[in-house]
Formats: sequence, C-alpha cells, structure tokens
Amino acid sequence: MKKLLFKINAERVLLFALVYYGLSIYFDIFFYDITTIPIFLNSQSNYFPSSIYLYTWTVPIFSIVVYLFLSKIFSNTLDNNYLEKKNDNMNLIVPFGYMLYFFILLIIMPNADNRAAVLLEINENYSLVSWLLPITIWCSCFSILFAKNKSGIFFAFFLVMLFSLTLVDRSYLLMGVLSLLFRIERLNFLILVFLAIIGFFVVTFWKVVLFWLVFNVDLNASLQNIQPGLARFEAITSQSIFVNCIEFEQCKEIELSVFLESTFGRIMPSFIYQSEIDTTQVRYINEFFPEIAQRGGGLGFSLPAEFLLAFGRISGPWIMTIYIIFLLVILKFSRSPIVNFIFAVYFLRFLRVDFATGIKGIFVFGFVSLVIYNTLSILTNLKRFIKNLEPKKEVSVWGDYSRDNTYENEERDNKHKFIKNYLSQNKVDKVLDLGCNNGEYSKLSLDSGCESVIGLDFDLNAIDEAYIMSKKLGLNFLPLYFDVSNPSSNIGWNQKERKGFFERKKFNFVLALAFEHHL
Repeated sequence: MKKLLFKINAERVLLFALVYYGLSIYFDIFFYDITTIPIFLNSQSNYFPSSIYLYTWTVPIFSIVVYLFLSKIFSNTLDNNYLEKKNDNMNLIVPFGYMLYFFILLIIMPNADNRAAVLLEINENYSLVSWLLPITIWCSCFSILFAKNKSGIFFAFFLVMLFSLTLVDRSYLLMGVLSLLFRIERLNFLILVFLAIIGFFVVTFWKVVLFWLVFNVDLNASLQNIQPGLARFEAITSQSIFVNCIEFEQCKEIELSVFLESTFGRIMPSFIYQSEIDTTQVRYINEFFPEIAQRGGGLGFSLPAEFLLAFGRISGPWIMTIYIIFLLVILKFSRSPIVNFIFAVYFLRFLRVDFATGIKGIFVFGFVSLVIYNTLSILTNLKRFIKNLEPKKEVSVWGDYSRDNTYENEERDNKHKFIKNYLSQNKVDKVLDLGCNNGEYSKLSLDSGCESVIGLDFDLNAIDEAYIMSKKLGLNFLPLYFDVSNPSSNIGWNQKERKGFFERKKFNFVLALAFEHHL
C-alpha cells in the first residue's frame, strides 16, 4: 500500500490545474454543446476546440512535466518534511475569525439579497472587513498546517468551511481542503481518487444548493440548468473566456504598455502608484457582461488568453510557461511549508484570473497574511514563554527566613494578633515595610485595613517571592529591591531633577520587624 501513497505538493497542484482547466473541455463537449452556456458570446453546435487552443495548453503542460522530470533527476536535495515541526497552538486569528464570521452573518448579510450583494456591501461599506476576510482565511489555513492538536485543526478548518458555505465561495473551500491535504502530506491514491469523485459532485451541485439555503433561490429551477461535466462551474469560466477572446475573436489585442500598466499598476500599493487602467478582467466584464459588473459579480478571466492577447498566439504560451517555471524555481529554493502552500493556492487559481488579479489577490494577500500570522505566533509564543518563567533561586541569607526561623507557632500567632490589632485600632492607611522578606506581614497589614503597602528588602529571593504573591492575589502591595542602609537621594541638576525615595513617597506607618539589629 505504501507504493500507492501520493505526496501532495505545489508542483503537483500546478500540473492538476493545467490539465483540469485546459483539457477538461475535451471531456465536456461529448455531453452537451458548451457554447450554449450564456457566458459564451457565440453559439456553435458541435463546437470543438481549435488547434490554437490545444497548442496553448500543451506547451505549458509538456514544458512543466519536462522541467519537473529533469529537476528530480539532477536534484540531490533530500525530500523536505515540510510539516515536521508542528508547534502552533490555536492562533489568535481563529477566535477573531469566528467573531468576524458572526459580524458578517448578523450585521451585513441581512441587508443583502444575494451573494453578489453581500460582497458589494462589504467592498463599498465595510472596507476593513474586505481586507480582514481574506487575511483571516489565509491565517486559518496556516493554523491548519501547524495546529498542535486535532482540536486546533478542527476549529480552523471549520471556520474556513463556515465562510465558504455562507458566502458561497469556492476559493475558500478549495483553500481549506488544500491546507488539510497539505497537513496530511501523503494520501493513498485510491482515497484521493474517491475524494476527487466526491469533489466533482460537490463542485457541480454545491452552489445551487447553497444559493437555495442561504439566499432562498428557486432550487428546482436551478437544478434544471445543471449539466454534467468536469468543467462545470470552475474551468468553464476560463475556457469560455479563452474561446470568446481567441477563437471567436471578440477581444482586441492588448498593447504591451497597457498590459504592463494595468498589471504592475494594480499590484503596487496605491500609496506608491495607482494605475488609471482597469485590469484585463475588469475591462472584459464591463464590455461584455455589464449587468454582472453592476451587481458586483465576476467571471474571472483566462491567464492564457491574456498572454496570447498581449504577446501573440505563438509567443504567448511560451512566455506564460517561462513565467510558471520562474515561479517553480523560486519554490524550489524555499523550504517553508507556508510558502509552498501559498504557491499551491496560486497554482490552483491563477489560470482563471488575469495576471494582476492573481498576483495581488493571492500572492499579496498570502504573504501579508504570512507576516501577520508569524507576528501573532511570535507574540503568542513569547507570552507563553514569559508565563512559564520561574524565578531563578540562588542561595541567599534571608530567602527562607519566614519559614526557617526561631518562632514557635504560638509566638508567631501572637505576633500576628498584636500587629493586626494595632493597625485596626489606629486606622493606618499607607505602610512602609522595612525588610519585608516574602511579604507575609505586608499582606497582614492589608488584611488589617491598610490601603497600600510598599515593602523594601535587599534579598532577591525574598523580593521575588513577595512580588509573585502580590501579583497572584492582586494585592495593593509593591515589593522593591532596596538597600535601606543606602537609600536613593535627590539627584540631577542642583539635586532637584529627581527626588529621593523618601521625598517621593509619604507614609503614616513604618513596619520594621526584626530589622534594626541587622543594620
């Protein structure tokens, strides 16, 4: 059975995406006339993809297979165990994600009639949410990769599923499933085939069912429009746009200057440079499907079509292939599991969006989320480290004095009673405890009605113990490391800049138990 184990990584996700998005159309044309789908601008009975279509997809598929084969032969690096160290407790982003989810569910969604209206409402009126939403999804996927226990994996994965189901977003669904597969690392090939079949039915029917459940869309009418096929709902978008632009010649060629302007002008932060030219995806939707653009929806685009329109039908596929191989080279030198996952998500989605949208929507958000995730992980681990710190105890003269002394129990009790009665009767407010040791009598002073106590001692073990007790019990008691025989004096210009200790703090009672004879 070990021979059937299938390792899941970004390179194999890339090959799957190329084959699925490019070649599944050859399977679907045997089931129905695909050009009758409304997103095809022309309708042709018995449509069959042209040779340019086959050429466009064959070039990158064949080139990537050759590259990966040669890379495997000449590579002498050991196989990375990407997820060998799983050291992340539930990241802070996951609890925050649930709060964000219920905010969208209870505040935003009641004001929207459909999914497009929800996304439009978020983009127009809740700009912060539009940024936090993808970052939350990314960080939740990172938590799936590194969660220390099964409960951490479950809560992070469940959060991603909630967002994907509620917002009817396949991208979030794919990211959640992909992160879970990366966490598993290796999967039996037969199980993978079974999951692929299940995924086929999910991709085919899930949007229809969810629109019915979430937005009350007519289920029967939607089911009548369902057609079988590998490409339904996912690859068919990029295929239709390629056919519209290249084979039906509905789209104009893209000037190289316009391509660079719309691409890098959108990728760069707006405070550095903001392009006035819309992305290829936006221009396409506005020209051919304005009603979709007006309601906030989108069809994505086809990266192969964009490269062909910008660089020509012969050169376009090769330039796209060079770009993909460039990404694979970067990936090869990265040993980070998160970077591998980000590239895998990009490879799964980049063929059905334009160049700028893919880079900004996946890489930018992915790596921004990576920075946020790592920062939160560092802070969480630092907090845990500080919380688990224990006082470093060394041999000292007075560290154990309160427990190791000459008092009998009766003598100790009498001493407690005397001090408590005196403080209660004289209504003492502020106490200075000289030689406070571990704070036993400072606490007794507070229990006797005093408002605050400052304790002084020069034994570090004793002061550490007093501070821990004060913090644990929430006492108004401040223990200080202080040599009473050498107190701080006024310092600074003319000795007036900073006052000495006894001028800064006033007391109406001084407690000095077994103290003076040690001076």
